[in-house]
Amino acid sequence: MNKGCDPSGGQDDDLHLYWAKASTALYWPNSFDGTITSPALMGDVIGDEAIPSLDPGESIILEFEWYPPNPDDYSSINPEPWHFCLLARIVSIDDEMALTETSDLWSNVFNNNNIAQKNITVVDHQQQAGEIGGVVAIGNVSMSAADTFEVVFKSSSKNHGILLTEQAEVRIRMDATTYQNWFSGGSVCTNIREISTEVYELTGEPARLSNIGFSAGEYSTIGLEVNFLTEEVDSTLALYFDITQRTYPGCDTIGGEEFVFKKDIGRNLFKAEYTSLSSLGNSQASLQVTPTAQSIFEPASYEWVNQVGQVIDSGMTFSKLTNQNPGAIYRLRITAKSDGYRDYSDVLYTTSSNNFILSIYPNPVRSVAIIELHNISQSGTLTISTPISGVLWTQIITPGTTFVNIDVSTLSLGIYSVTITQGMLSETKYLIRN
Repeated sequence: MNKGCDPSGGQDDDLHLYWAKASTALYWPNSFDGTITSPALMGDVIGDEAIPSLDPGESIILEFEWYPPNPDDYSSINPEPWHFCLLARIVSIDDEMALTETSDLWSNVFNNNNIAQKNITVVDHQQQAGEIGGVVAIGNVSMSAADTFEVVFKSSSKNHGILLTEQAEVRIRMDATTYQNWFSGGSVCTNIREISTEVYELTGEPARLSNIGFSAGEYSTIGLEVNFLTEEVDSTLALYFDITQRTYPGCDTIGGEEFVFKKDIGRNLFKAEYTSLSSLGNSQASLQVTPTAQSIFEPASYEWVNQVGQVIDSGMTFSKLTNQNPGAIYRLRITAKSDGYRDYSDVLYTTSSNNFILSIYPNPVRSVAIIELHNISQSGTLTISTPISGVLWTQIITPGTTFVNIDVSTLSLGIYSVTITQGMLSETKYLIRN
């Protein structure tokens, strides 16, 4: 489009188009001119087209024929969907670059309106088994010296203050190289918790993986997985999310990727529910009861997970419940296969062995919770705690105590452990502050 006040020259004005496997560490021109061929062709020229003379305000669409490389060529790097970066440059005698191009691609695009960059990811929901997202490469653009970086994950300012992590579970999946380089640097991170080796969940924004060392020219990948939560999702049509690579320390931007997650605001939102069972005691009869999920009547995965989201069992029934550790916490997780929407059961399953805590009610609770106790034969303690904050409240209990009232109105919303300890024995159940 000609945004000027005079007709464009129309002579020696060309549009050059390039592709590269997307990365937060692309550089000009090597990432786009076919120079990098190992372990596969990482970028090349698509072609160029002459730009005709355009009157002020006039625009034109130029079409290019492009045959993307076979995805199998990159399966040795990362088998997950790994998108392409398209780079367009207007080369003109009359309209030269505002600033001379350097190897710093991010600065080139930022400072020159004759350059545009777009990342293309096409995700087939049906093929991703519920996890919606993509893969991006990170690494060291220098071919002569090692360097250290950090990767920052945060919602874009285009969201006007709405955070993706408030409406969805956002996880990152590191390949072996990323994980090893980050681990060797001390596993420095912010607002990130471990789910399993190489898989981490964002607990807030901005989130960071820091002190990731790369040797000269070394690359690796990070996958981003997003599942919108049916209890939290709003009517916003799309949310933007940025992944940025920076030097560490120093915070100089190397490059980044922007992901756009579009929502179907007309979809029917489902709820994870299962047949009621409050607790498991020592009687053989009660051990035979198996929790069963209620169908959401659309293709979905049914998983039984622990407190940090690790899958303990899968399927409509929780057949492995009786094999778990006493005092553990479990929830049903249902994920739609069509779009990755997800919900967790509100009621928590716990297994019990000592039967000191008969019940906690109401649960969930807003103000005062009543703890009904049993078999309190000696002095002990009653505590409320979380894995992150530790013990938040403690009360001494005396032999024969049957009820304890706890004011939880000052606690933040969330899940809390309620633990009774008598000598070497203890029992934990959970309450929900809502």
